[in-house]
Parts: sequence; structure tokens; C-alpha cells
Amino acid sequence: MTRHSGEVERRLAPAAGASGYGGELQFPPSHSRWCFGWDWGVAPAFRDPHTGRPLTRTSESTNGPIVHYRFGPHARNGWYAGALLLRWSRVEKSLAFGDSRTASTTYPYIGGGMSRFAKHLSFNGGFFIAPTAQLTTQTSPSSTESSGNFA
Repeated sequence: MTRHSGEVERRLAPAAGASGYGGELQFPPSHSRWCFGWDWGVAPAFRDPHTGRPLTRTSESTNGPIVHYRFGPHARNGWYAGALLLRWSRVEKSLAFGDSRTASTTYPYIGGGMSRFAKHLSFNGGFFIAPTAQLTTQTSPSSTESSGNFA
């Protein structure tokens, strides 16, 4: 969805990928190569790799501000580099014992991608990584320790 309001265009971009779903709300100022906005994402629960059954009910999410710099001659189309400051959160609940743990952390992500915007169609493909991000949760039957994250 694209709307024009004075000098700032607002763009809502829903997204889906291999690790979950989410979206971006972008505010690219007119005639500027910079784009500012907010990113959010949710990752579904994973199953135990040995039994195929879930040991815990786990949900992960990220959200935070974004900034992109677009390299192309038109700010709406082409390659971009960017940075995100995302809050990465996990809620893990034991299905067997009922105990629950919550953890969250905030890390900068760097990366880039490519975008194309037409009048009624948009495409945005990018990859952002936080190699030093760490998040740990522990419940009675399991613990989850994650190092590095991508959005």
C-alpha cells in the first residue's frame, strides 16, 4: 500500500520467508535515497528434531527501527544497504511441566538487498544479519541457546 502525504510517502510491505513472517512500514522522503521505517517479524515454533513432537511452545519475534540507503538513480528502485536495531524476543513454555521463560535482547543488524516498486506491485528482497547476537532460554525439559540471528 502506498500513500502520498506532502513530501513523505508511507509504504506498508508485508513479508514472508523461510523462517517466518513479518512486515515493514517505510517512510521514504520524496527525492531522497534514504528510507526510514519500522520492521517486525514472527518465527513459528519448531519441533524436536529427534521425535518430531514439540517439547515446548516457543515463539520468537523481532521489531525495531530501520534505515536504508538506496544506490539506484531512482530512490524507489534498485539496490540498498541498511541497518536495523531489532529487539529479539523469545517466549518458551514447557508443554510437559508448564513452566515458562522469556528472554529478549537488542542488537544492530547490517545488510542490504534489492527493491522494485511499481504503481500497484512491490518486491523487496534483503538479508540482514547480527553475527554477535545471543539469546538463551531454559525450561524444565529443554534449553535453547542461539548465537547470531538474521532478519
